[in-house]
Amino acid sequence: VGADTLERIAQPCYYPDGLSGVDAAIEALGQAGCRLIVFGRLLDERFQELGQLSIPPRLKKLCIGVTEAEFREDLSSSQIRDRSRGQI
Repeated sequence: VGADTLERIAQPCYYPDGLSGVDAAIEALGQAGCRLIVFGRLLDERFQELGQLSIPPRLKKLCIGVTEAEFREDLSSSQIRDRSRGQI
């Protein structure tokens, strides 16, 4: 996932139960044995990697960060999909 998506996973506004929904989602991911590979993204005009994100420590423990040196693509997944459909 991109760093932007990971930040959204940790935002209470995306859950009907707010902060307790975030906690429940993180718990469910961990219980299912999920791990997230996190790619850096341009956020607020700065390239940010996993280590620079303000997310709950329990969520961060489920993540493996890919550094900018290992991979950087400044296209969003939506832009990539649009390009493949010939819309860009």
